Formats: sequence, structure tokens, C-alpha cells
Amino acid sequence: MRSLRSMNKHIVSLFIVLAITLGFPGAAFAAMPSFSGDQAIYLVDEKTGTVLVDQNGEEKFYPASTTKMLTTLVALDYVADKMDTKVTVGDEVNMVSTDSSLAEIKQGESLTWKELFYGMLLPSGNDAAITISVNVARMATGNNNLSNEEAVKRFVEMMNEKADEMGCETYNFVNPHGLHDDNHYMTAKDMYIISHEVLKNSDIAQIVKSPTYSHQTTTPNARPWRNTNFLVVDNGSAALYPDVYENGQNPLYNKEATGVKTGFTDQAGRCLVFSANTDGKNLLGIIYKAADNDVLYGQANEVIESLKNDYKQVTWTDEYNQMPAVKVKGNHFFDGNSLKLSTGNAASSTVLKDKESQYSTSITLNDTTLEKVDDETYKVRADIKEGDEIGKLDVKFNGKDYQSFPIYAGNKMRQRNIVDFLFWALIVILIIAFIVLARLYFVSRKNKTGKGAAHSGKRKKRL
Repeated sequence: MRSLRSMNKHIVSLFIVLAITLGFPGAAFAAMPSFSGDQAIYLVDEKTGTVLVDQNGEEKFYPASTTKMLTTLVALDYVADKMDTKVTVGDEVNMVSTDSSLAEIKQGESLTWKELFYGMLLPSGNDAAITISVNVARMATGNNNLSNEEAVKRFVEMMNEKADEMGCETYNFVNPHGLHDDNHYMTAKDMYIISHEVLKNSDIAQIVKSPTYSHQTTTPNARPWRNTNFLVVDNGSAALYPDVYENGQNPLYNKEATGVKTGFTDQAGRCLVFSANTDGKNLLGIIYKAADNDVLYGQANEVIESLKNDYKQVTWTDEYNQMPAVKVKGNHFFDGNSLKLSTGNAASSTVLKDKESQYSTSITLNDTTLEKVDDETYKVRADIKEGDEIGKLDVKFNGKDYQSFPIYAGNKMRQRNIVDFLFWALIVILIIAFIVLARLYFVSRKNKTGKGAAHSGKRKKRL
């Protein structure tokens, strides 16, 4: 990666402007940086699941070395519980070009799986990626005699299988490191899905936020591996690399950044998967095809600052994750006349503070289950079990779709059936029977009273 010397003037000026802007009370940071139309951007607050920006998120892009996030995910299926197990580096390291990004591991060296992940994810070592892929493929097949080429081929098949399993939609992988190939592509949205899953592993989460790592090696005078993600390299670590960081200073460092992975080829441009924890929000973002590092890290830092200063989290349900119940008709008599609605988990969105009033919510219930009669009442068209997904809660911003949450039934609600009709028939019969019996009773009483009065009169006459 080229020196930062040429960037310093631009970046320092940018930070001075930001410092001045944010220093005045009431000053507002730009909601989000501007992105060029040929970039792919996918930004999510993971705390709420809100997609903050989706620009070209489902379009094909070259991922370059961010590919290694998928390589990591595939490998974790086999070695997540073997991080301290040693692996001997073989001649597979000779399969990558020496002028590409390397961890400079050597054939015959013995490293742990964790060290190999450090070597792949910090200096973006293509040699480490090849070593990981070859050894994992042999583990997966149970065939230690697979040639390097066969092992890499099998691992790439596993990558595509994993992407499919994860629900990715537009992708094709031909290698485990991301060196350019016209048929090697994916989308920013798919990369988000993969990165989200990778970061669930605590070892990987720790690795990608580490500025440097000193590994055990047989290579003389080997220097610590440096994270190629400038966001996480503090000045103390930058001092180790005066050839990269002028005066040992890194103006791109962001103390709230927590990772994740860079990528670059001439065809892909500058790529970045980045994360940050700021003001109770957990950012995971993808930026593809930035023109240069000035643009890439300028955008990433602005996104982090904007999320911190301009957004808040709003919950649309009550403390029990419930919404107002709806009235129902055409339902089983013993199930009551209201259906509780729940989102299961908290239904929260990350919204712009100064535009909060422009967000609105509405519910849509499945018309195959519940037929809307009026604004407050639904007719039950099919049996509903407690916990069934029966609709969605939609959040809109200025009338446009913003976020959705599934709605679940909070209680059972069965459609009216023959039992209900028999029950009501029985009730009617009992009421009629009661009226008839009551009438007979009163008629009988009246007759008895009349006869008693007549007998009494006759006796008086005889006297």
C-alpha cells in the first residue's frame, strides 16, 4: 500500500474543518458523505438492523481482498475450535505472485490457525490465504494427498456453497484471496451478510481490530504484521512504520473503529469492510470502488461521525415488544375477541434526529389469515397458533419504505367452526327451552291460583 505522505495535507485539513465544525454548539455534521454513482455502499446499524445507505448494494462488483472474509468464514467451519493447533506451511505459498500483498510466511514454518488468520487479515497475505484454503480443503475431504491445485479448487467450491447457504444472491468466486479475475465478483449486500457472520467469532473480531501482530517466525528480522486498515492503526502502532506513516502519525485513525478488512486491485478500486461502535450504535459498512485512499477513508470516517452525531435509535413497540391488539370476528368463541401482536424482539430503527417526525409506522397482516373488515377489525380466515408470523410492521421515511419487522401472534385464534355453530345452537335451544318452561310454569301457577280462589268461594256459600 502506498505511503500516506501525499495524503497528509488533505486529511489534516479535513480533520481541522471537522474539529472546527463540531466544536460550535448546535453545529450539525453532514448526514452522510457523498458517494460517487459508480460506488457500491451498504451501511447498517447492527444494533437495530437499519440499513442506513444502500447504493448499488445488489450490483456486481469486484471485491478484491475483502474476499478473505468469505475465506475466513469457510475455514471457521473446520478450525474454529482449533485456533491454537499448529499448521506447517507447504509449497502452496509459491502459488501466489511475490508482487501481491503477502504475510511473507515461508515453506516449512509452523504457525497456529490463529496466526494464519492474522497473516491473512492484517497484512492481507495472499500466501496465508492459500495455506489456509489448501489445508482446510484437505481436512474437509479427508484427503491429505490432494494436490495444491485440487485443494484450492475444492476450497473455492466450498466458498460458493457457503455463499449460497448464507443467502447471498449475486456472486461467483474463483480464488480464496481476491486477486483479480473477471469471473470473481459479488455484491456489497452479500459481503455484508458474510462479514456479519464472520464477526460473530470472537477470535476473528479481535484479530481484525488489532493494529499490529508480532508472530513467531523463523524469518530473520521479521517485522510485526501491520493492519492495512488505517482506521484501526493508532499512532503508537504507526510509529513502527515510518515508511508508511509520516512522523509516525496516522491522521486516519478512528478510536471508535473496530475493523475489518481492506481490498485493492486496479479493477476493484479501493474497497473497505469497516465496523465501529459509537454512541450505542454498532456500524458494519461496505464501501466498494473508491477512487483512492483519501476518498475511501474520508468517507468511512464521515460515516462513523455522522452515525454518532446525527442518528438516534427509536423503538416502535412497548417494553414487551408488543403493539396494540386488533379486534377479530368470525373466530372461535372461546378464543376471545382480540388478537395480540408482537415483534418478538424489540422493533427499533436508527433515524435522523432532526427528521424524527418524518418517520411513520403501519401494520400489514396477512390477508390469507386475517381479512380486514375496517380500521380496527379483522375476520379470521384460518387458524392461528401463538407465535405464528402473521404480518409485518413497516417503518416509512417520508412515505418511502425504510425498515420492516415481522409480526407474530401473541395468542391463538381459531377460525369459527362447526363446534361454534353447535354451541350457539345449544345456547339458542336452551334459551327457547327456558322461555317455554318459564311460560308453562307461570301458566301452571296462574291456573292453580284461579282454581284455589274458586274453591274458596264455594265453601263460603255453603256456610
